[in-house]
Amino acid sequence: MGFASLMLADSARVADGLLFVLGGGVNQFHRPIYPAPLQVVLVGLIELPVGYSGELITFTVEVKAAEDEDVYAHFEAGFQVGLKPGAMKRGNTAPIVIDLAPVALPKPGFFVVEATIADEEPSRAYFTVSRDAASESGQPT
Repeated sequence: MGFASLMLADSARVADGLLFVLGGGVNQFHRPIYPAPLQVVLVGLIELPVGYSGELITFTVEVKAAEDEDVYAHFEAGFQVGLKPGAMKRGNTAPIVIDLAPVALPKPGFFVVEATIADEEPSRAYFTVSRDAASESGQPT
């Protein structure tokens, strides 16, 4: 069990067990002032264990500076999935969407979102935040 996929997106939602993603895979942001809200969602697809039958799955998500690992946000969550009758015993996944919009980053830099289930190796989505070039030149943004 673990994250089969992890990415940042402009927006996403889950409906009927499916992910609907807009602007997925974004990894570069420009912000005019700091601290700056992240204003994205984390989209993940979790591989369910073989024989999964509705047990609680818990995970953690952290937003960190990639170089020094300062933690800017920490989330803990859990969920249960009801599989449809006749579902395969293996190969099942569960989509998640976590709103990271209010996470404030104090400065431009290189960051990482780490998502971890139990004692598994964390999955990572890296991204860069830079100062908006128009704001530095005095141009309106």
